[in-house]
Amino acid sequence: MKTVNDVHEFLKGRTFWLSTVDGKGNPHVRPFGAVALIDGSLYISTSVKKNVSAQMKAHTQIEIAAQDEGMDWFRFNGIAVLHDDRGKG
Repeated sequence: MKTVNDVHEFLKGRTFWLSTVDGKGNPHVRPFGAVALIDGSLYISTSVKKNVSAQMKAHTQIEIAAQDEGMDWFRFNGIAVLHDDRGKG
């Protein structure tokens, strides 16, 4: 089993794919590229105005998949939690 640190190291600097579902249960997969590890939690960033944000709020179960140049890949699932720090920093 990989740790959150392992996942963060694998995702850093590459495109990964986030899977959500909409209000009708339809799957949606889209690329992301920014990831951070803060206090032991994995963070991705998106606008609260985007559909992906609303989908993660309504259906918190998500899955992320990624692959490296050597064809190693992984996927993991987790629970999305909104962390809204707009206007800080």
